[in-house]
Amino acid sequence: MHFRSGYLGRSTYDLWKWLSRCNHFSTAKPLNLSDFKPELIRNFCIIAHIDHGKSTLVDRLLEYTGVIEKSQANAQVLDKLSVERARGITVKARSAAMFCRFENQTFLLNLLDTPGHADFTYEVKKSIMASDNALLLVDACEGVMAQTLATFHMATSRGLKVIPVLNKIDLPTADPPKVKQQLKLLLGINPNDVLSVSAKRGTNIEDIIATLILDGKCPSVDDSMQSPAHFVVLDSEHRPFRGVVVTVLTLGGNISPGMDLRIVRNGRAYKVREVGILSPDERSCEALYPGQVGFVSMDIRTPSEVVTGDVFYSGSKQSPTVNYIEPPKPVVYAGIYPVTHGPEHKLLRDALEKLCLNDPSVECTSEKHPALGAGWRLGFMGLLHMDVFRQRLEEEYGANLILTCPSVSYRVRLKGKKNIQKYGGEWVTIHDASMLDNCAEEYEEMHVQGSIIVPEPYLSPTLKLCLSRRGKLLSQDCLDETLVHISMDFPLSEVIVDFHDQLKTVSSGFASFEFAETGWQPADLTKLSVQLNGKVVEELTQLVPKASFIARARHLADALAKQIPRQQFLIKIQVLAQNRSVARADVKPYRKDVTAKLASRFSFFPVKLR
Repeated sequence: MHFRSGYLGRSTYDLWKWLSRCNHFSTAKPLNLSDFKPELIRNFCIIAHIDHGKSTLVDRLLEYTGVIEKSQANAQVLDKLSVERARGITVKARSAAMFCRFENQTFLLNLLDTPGHADFTYEVKKSIMASDNALLLVDACEGVMAQTLATFHMATSRGLKVIPVLNKIDLPTADPPKVKQQLKLLLGINPNDVLSVSAKRGTNIEDIIATLILDGKCPSVDDSMQSPAHFVVLDSEHRPFRGVVVTVLTLGGNISPGMDLRIVRNGRAYKVREVGILSPDERSCEALYPGQVGFVSMDIRTPSEVVTGDVFYSGSKQSPTVNYIEPPKPVVYAGIYPVTHGPEHKLLRDALEKLCLNDPSVECTSEKHPALGAGWRLGFMGLLHMDVFRQRLEEEYGANLILTCPSVSYRVRLKGKKNIQKYGGEWVTIHDASMLDNCAEEYEEMHVQGSIIVPEPYLSPTLKLCLSRRGKLLSQDCLDETLVHISMDFPLSEVIVDFHDQLKTVSSGFASFEFAETGWQPADLTKLSVQLNGKVVEELTQLVPKASFIARARHLADALAKQIPRQQFLIKIQVLAQNRSVARADVKPYRKDVTAKLASRFSFFPVKLR
């Protein structure tokens, strides 16, 4: 029985829709996808630089294929998180199934939208691993940017069919011939193969669909009837009253409700409760077949039971493991603690467990702080990633937390046999400069290779900024008459905090930046510690280059003097290096107002007499 919003009150209709989505009962017959063999399936992702129009193109594709109705209100349809809506960015890779009629045949197009920011590269890699084709979206005004190069090489290294698409051709500053020439010089793409569209106006969207169907790759999976059912987990999310729901790519066999499946990793068995596709909301299906992307609901109750990349299989014969992507190593570390211990500690622990399931790129370990108590040390892919994670904890789970200052990792060579025995090795990796006290003999820091694309008029200030951050020029190439590509070697600690903001400032917002880790290199560092009235504040301890430690110590002392509020007593700020004071600043106390009482007693006198 079907209801329309006109026959029900709005609140009742919303409740009906919510119950249908949660599958307490179904308002529609489950879909039958048995006719969609691998040759009728196209799994593709959209990769691009920041703000090149990925989410807008997704909206137009969903409208063109009839998944959603055409409306001016359609904006960021797949960006369902509140943090994505508030910030206007994509954080999570989302999938959507589209059915398209082409030359008297119906094709199943599985779209995977990806983030554009470098902090969410892991989500991009997950989508690439599950796809056979990639739409490389390039802004017709900005041209090829740093993230364009990085995502293109990710896709080609996995053997994906790359379809170049030029977006925003309707803007007056668009220069399609120039950008096509950039694609030819940098990426070796034939200009005749580049599609020109306007995602905002919906121009030439049909060309993308036709190219995907005619020239795109179909999934290379085992579609034989005798193949046992097995699939790989692409993503997972904890749902109230349903447990863990996983997004999967079917690699062989048929997955239907009632089946018993096992995890290759540990052999645990689960029963399938429901299967379906995302279009973009959940739609139940009779079964999932080879090459199809959908969701599977099983009796998985705790988030720790399944991780991204797990392979499930049916029958007694174990399915081979899948060469899936491992979570990357974090580059920024910070501590998270509850404001008050007791019930809030348990709530924050449960929230971290569920959110880390949804975002496997976050590394989480327990730690104890002398002042803040029991908490967790978290590793992130960047400062934006850290801020988004904090916002999701507060908004989605109502967590009340304290986030410590971010820091990067260092490798330290210890001196003395006792210290080596105490820390379990000669070389140890630390995330906090206060962890080791006067037992370091040698330091190493992580270096990255930065790729910067900047217009030629801003080349000089950009190079000046890079050299001030201990950068070393590796190469410099001219892309065309106006753009220059710079490759630099940086210490990670110099670019992770505010380098991107400074780069945008000196280049008036035109430069783009992307980096990749290259390995550990020896570093000449010294430890700066801060004392307030003779007491060491461990949270402010940091490692800085010896060549500039005095200037950094003075800057730290002056900054603390501006931030610390004045009190009724003198606050002495000292910055120490190698147990000697190298910088000092004072926060002067308030002076006692001895005439305050007189003013209250003789308030009847005229103002001039007081």
